[in-house]
Amino acid sequence: MPNDILTYILDKVLEAIIAVVVGGGFLIVRQNVNLQRAVSYAGQVVWAVEQLAKLNGWNSTQKKKEAEARFSAWLAAHHIKLSPEEIDTLLEAAVADLNQTLIELGLKQAPALVAHTQGGQAQA
Repeated sequence: MPNDILTYILDKVLEAIIAVVVGGGFLIVRQNVNLQRAVSYAGQVVWAVEQLAKLNGWNSTQKKKEAEARFSAWLAAHHIKLSPEEIDTLLEAAVADLNQTLIELGLKQAPALVAHTQGGQAQA
């Protein structure tokens, strides 16, 4: 009888350990997937803000503020929690990546993708 109790206790302890390990592993995988999504979206935000900046005549401070607002809203909508420092780091990395891509393409700035009108004339 005492061996049955000991076996029962050991089984429950092992079940608890397995649940923690498997649950923790799932959490790590989920966090990694969320981080990959955030990195990808940061790049999209930076590109979009560059386009909006051309249309609106924004300076670098305005672009950064807009990118932070849009990226933070996306993170909140997807229940992804990042610190302000992590948000800044991802956006700065996305800017660096965009700049490197432009250099590789031989461009000085991102080309305008959206034509807008000014005084009735379409402009790129």
